[in-house]
Amino acid sequence: MLPVSEGLMLLIASFSGILLFLLVLVEMRYVAPFLFLGVAGLALIWRYGPLDAREGLVRDCAYYTLCVVFLSFTAWSAIDQALRATMPSGSKPSYEVVFREDTAMANYIRGQKNLSGARGAIVDSHSMSIYWARLAGVKIVAEIPSMRDYLEAAPYDRETAKQRLREHSVEFVAARGREFQALASEGWTKVPSTSDYYLLFTGK
Repeated sequence: MLPVSEGLMLLIASFSGILLFLLVLVEMRYVAPFLFLGVAGLALIWRYGPLDAREGLVRDCAYYTLCVVFLSFTAWSAIDQALRATMPSGSKPSYEVVFREDTAMANYIRGQKNLSGARGAIVDSHSMSIYWARLAGVKIVAEIPSMRDYLEAAPYDRETAKQRLREHSVEFVAARGREFQALASEGWTKVPSTSDYYLLFTGK
């Protein structure tokens, strides 16, 4: 007979992990292992020894409540992912839009012979994926973490950031967002049919 502590330990680990990501970023691929621990913990409940009527009722209520919580979380994630295939979710674009822009970006960068195999950087990985880089045959080796800070920085500070990247053999910077149109005078070029822009480092 398995002791109660084993199931409780799994449930505690499950809830701790899920709560941790609730404070940061909830993505199914991140919390799935903790959901599995929760399901395993629930499965162990039925292997406990016999209980009196009151304890059995408390156990059953806790069991079904946790089942509803885990199933609701799984259903919510599945529905959200299904809807995001064609519709945006909050500030996140749909997967269809992301795929179309990534493909257009990859084709454009691949067509720039001077960028073949180049080392690049991106501005804010939360607003721009890097899957296009693999398709384009380039390497993303650095990131400017905040798009807002970059856009609001003085031209001198942006030039300083550019020089720091050049010191690490970075040859271009890419970003996603129509806000970068305002930086056209600094060399930012729009990728056709997308909201993507890139800055190619030239000269010294």
